[in-house]
Amino acid sequence: MADGHSATKAAIEAVDAEFEAALSAGSASRLAGVYTENGQALPPNGPIVSGRKALEVFWQGAVDAGLASVELETVELEDFGDSAVQVGRYTLKAADGTTADVGKLMILWKKEDGEWRWHRDIWNSSNPAK
Repeated sequence: MADGHSATKAAIEAVDAEFEAALSAGSASRLAGVYTENGQALPPNGPIVSGRKALEVFWQGAVDAGLASVELETVELEDFGDSAVQVGRYTLKAADGTTADVGKLMILWKKEDGEWRWHRDIWNSSNPAK
């Protein structure tokens, strides 16, 4: 099972790297593309965002608000075959290089058409509430 877990981890890290690259490029369509067709984002202080079209609009708003890059770190990964759960940390940076937010995340992954994709994406800040 270790080899299967290693392959899953490598595939998941590649998708995370695509998300990082997409944000750096300011590409909302690429950001939405890491999700399953019926994927959902559960952002803090906001409603659930469902489906790739709505996810693209959501991420375009983040790009327009000045988010320029993100670093994702996996802390824990559980592989369940065609699904997986990732627990991790993120650091978001603004265009001027300042840290916009740091926090934790949990992503439910699903295989869609043989490819790992984000299915449910939830995150929240580790910073104190203002």
